[in-house]
Amino acid sequence: MSVQHPDLTCPTHGPKIDRIQVDYRRRTTVFPQTDGEHWKSFTRLYDEHLILDRASGTLELQFALGPGRSISHSYQAKEQVVDLLNQFSEEALFGDCYPTTGDGVEQPGAGKDFAENPYRSTSYLITVRYRGKKERRFSGSYDRDCLPRDYARFIQPVLSMLQGFGFGEMLFPETYERNRRKKGELIYCSVEFDDGWKTYYYRTEDDSLDVGDSVIVPAGEDNHPAMARIVKVEYYPPEKVPFPLPKTKQILRRATDEDLEDDNGEGK
Repeated sequence: MSVQHPDLTCPTHGPKIDRIQVDYRRRTTVFPQTDGEHWKSFTRLYDEHLILDRASGTLELQFALGPGRSISHSYQAKEQVVDLLNQFSEEALFGDCYPTTGDGVEQPGAGKDFAENPYRSTSYLITVRYRGKKERRFSGSYDRDCLPRDYARFIQPVLSMLQGFGFGEMLFPETYERNRRKKGELIYCSVEFDDGWKTYYYRTEDDSLDVGDSVIVPAGEDNHPAMARIVKVEYYPPEKVPFPLPKTKQILRRATDEDLEDDNGEGK
């Protein structure tokens, strides 16, 4: 396929981005071994599709794992999606122009001499739709040399957004194996300080405190207030507490935003 010179009028500045779609494909040659037969190979295809869409306010991830096996995740997060697309527009995402094929697809890796792996290859097509329906498309091998130069600036905040969504709660043991507090039971919290190598028991009467919360506790022989993080919450009857009741210090309070800023050195 012939490659043409870059179109220097490509819309890298100004127009708002309304939609970005990344289509990814991995092609591998597999050599299974069966008893009594020679090695035979076959080709396996694996596809992923990532879509950010301003109009619907959605982030979609689609996986095609093989014939009859696919997974689709759709996240409705209009404010986050719009903010992200606005950020990409303002920062002139994919600001470089690249040589194009005859049908206008830009190829960041054009002209580079690579050794081909006959058993494994990756490819992609990125489609960026701007306000007014104008599009740019990029294609090539899905690697550092053949993706747009600032691809990491696009994909890293998308990954951060996905990690923020997580996988819910009900699948994990810390949710379905959690005990309910019985009447008369005391709340013992295991907390860790910044060093993170040892945990300490503290008591509380605040049912709202949970794992992951930052709290202020009395620490050391002088009981100076210190920041700690709750790593475990347990309930015990008074006769079965894990640390003697008179010797167990109480959590002073939940940490505030000001406490967190001071702990990060921002409030000093």
